This record gives sequence, structure tokens and C-alpha cells, in this order.
Amino acid sequence: MGIIKLQFNQAINYDEYAFAQKIIAHKFFEWIISKNIFNLELKDTKKILELGCGSGFLSEIILDYLIETGITANLELADISNNMLDMCKNKLSIIQHKNQNQKNINVSYININAEYLKFNQNNSDIILSNMCMQWFDDINLYIKNNITKVKYLAFTIPTSNSFKNWRQIHDELGIKCALHQLISPQIIKKYAHIKHLEFVNIPLEFQSIRHFIQHFKLIGAYDKKKLYSISDLRKLIDYTQSKFLTNYEIAIVMCGNESELG
Repeated sequence: MGIIKLQFNQAINYDEYAFAQKIIAHKFFEWIISKNIFNLELKDTKKILELGCGSGFLSEIILDYLIETGITANLELADISNNMLDMCKNKLSIIQHKNQNQKNINVSYININAEYLKFNQNNSDIILSNMCMQWFDDINLYIKNNITKVKYLAFTIPTSNSFKNWRQIHDELGIKCALHQLISPQIIKKYAHIKHLEFVNIPLEFQSIRHFIQHFKLIGAYDKKKLYSISDLRKLIDYTQSKFLTNYEIAIVMCGNESELG
């Protein structure tokens, strides 16, 4: 994941352009609450780990919720990018400063490739991840290796049904698409230990194709091995001058540890 780390470290003004990731974070958290993943009737300290916290879209929602509900928790936030972690720390420090009387939550940060974070039986009750695990080499293997050490693993990833019209434009023009390959819903359905699975469509509108390309470049979510030539870039931009409508299809996945769930 060296290339991925470099891209996200270099992502400039990430929050300004990652509006879709923010929308998905809110939808994901609503889904988490609907599944009672925090299990409020249990009063013991929650150990929550967020993989790939990025600039903190989901992290700040989690922290606000823990403060509001009075849940005692250890919240650990992990990301491969130091720059992203710094942005996340800044957001959460503002929330913590406004709620100085709340002593029930301990927040910590770790700069690490989340896929290779080592666990033991006492690390975490809940692992959450929003729009990160698509970068893993083998998601299913990660689930199998770690689900026995936690109660829940819940995550979102974009599926191969995302940006289909964008890929079709490339096929028409005979150009290689610079977006990363995404995982098919058929493969996702075969992941181990799935308790809940839902596919959600997120419509996106861009002022033009040029803005769409800029969007993905500026959030660091493109494949540097597939950079466009100037001529290909002109073909894509000239394809249409009108607004560009496309979509994310997001898989929301919850995997459960059978021994913990009973």
C-alpha cells in the first residue's frame, strides 16, 4: 500500500472535495445505530477501533454520539497517512475541548497500515471502517483472521457498480480508466461471517467531467499507474460539456463473531 499512502499524504484540501465520503459516513453511522452495534444495555467500557479514519468524517460522528449517550469507551483511530491523522486529531480535539467535563472517553491515534494491525483477544469489541478496506489486499482473509477477536466488524466499501457510466465512456473512447478496480457485489456476498449486508446507491453530480476528474485526483483516489495522456484527457473533457451525473454503489457489511453473539 505504499502508493496509496503517498497519494493520501499528498491529498490537498481533502475535506473540501471528499463530500461523497462524508455523506457515506453519515449513512453508515445511521446503519450502525439501527443494528444496535454499540449494544447500549451493556454498561462496560467499549473498545472501538476505526480502521482508515482518514480526516475524521466517521470519527467525529462516533465521538459526538459517545459523548451524547454517555457511553464509556476507548476509541482508537488508525490511518496509514500522518496527514490524515493530523486532520482527524484537529477535528476531535475541538469536540473534546467543548466537552471538557466528559471524562468517559479516551481517544488514541495510531499511524499504521490498518490491514496489518495486530490484534489480541482484548484489543477491540467493535471494529468500524468507512471507505478504507477496498485498499486491502484481501478483505475476506482479513475478516477470517480477525473476527474471532472482536464482537463486530462493520465496514463500507464501494462496489464495481460504482461509476459504470464513467467506465463506459472510456470504453467508447478506447482509453484506460484511471480509477482503481473495485470489488464486485458477487464477491462481497461471499465474505465470511456476514450477519448483515446492504447495497446503497449514492448519486453524485459534478459541474462537468473536468470537475469529476479533479475531484478524484484531489482526494487521492486514483491509480497513479494509469495517468492520462494529454490527448486522452482532452477527449474525456470534450465528451460532454454538461453536468456529469454518476454514482457510488456502497456495500455496508457487518460481520459477527458467533461465539460472542451467542
